[in-house]
Amino acid sequence: MSRIQGHEEETHAEILAARQAFKEQRYDDAEYHLNRATYLGAPQQQINELQKRIRNLRKTQRERAGTSGRWGFWCGILGYLLLSLQQPSGWTQTVWILLAFGLVPAIIALVVRWRQGVEVENSARFWTAWRAGSATMALYSVISLIIVGTRLGGDTVSGASHFIAGVLTMLLFALLAGSVAGLVCLLFGFRLRREGKHEPASR
Repeated sequence: MSRIQGHEEETHAEILAARQAFKEQRYDDAEYHLNRATYLGAPQQQINELQKRIRNLRKTQRERAGTSGRWGFWCGILGYLLLSLQQPSGWTQTVWILLAFGLVPAIIALVVRWRQGVEVENSARFWTAWRAGSATMALYSVISLIIVGTRLGGDTVSGASHFIAGVLTMLLFALLAGSVAGLVCLLFGFRLRREGKHEPASR
């Protein structure tokens, strides 16, 4: 094999590796292979075309990630709206706990994860899902407490104690739901990174 032929094959291999990394959304690896291909003398038109596609998709992904919290919030609102069709006692305590602190926060996490893509840092992934899960549970708790308080009525002293207890309950519920949403989002982030985003190619 001639030296020139070997050089051309190496350049072609770098281009193919860049395209494969791009397909798997491993944009850092794709840019690394493109830089290698450029150094080896690959046609600039091929390099520029793929670099432009990477820039465009990264911009789109950043925009999607920026709205992931709002998407998670509104999906959570929808979930808790369905849950509020009847009081917790109507669901039975076990089922209500599973729905309120398991299913709905998990749905929030999956929506957030879907919108964020694979390049968002794990800490940002967790806190985005945590805020969406906490906010929706807090809103659900406040509305539920208002409804219950209206039905029960009561004097001023008992009303104040109920208010304090309600605030503490809301904070606890929001913390739990947000933590579940954040952890589920983080868990799926780790899993999809292992399956679709490999370790950076050795430099």
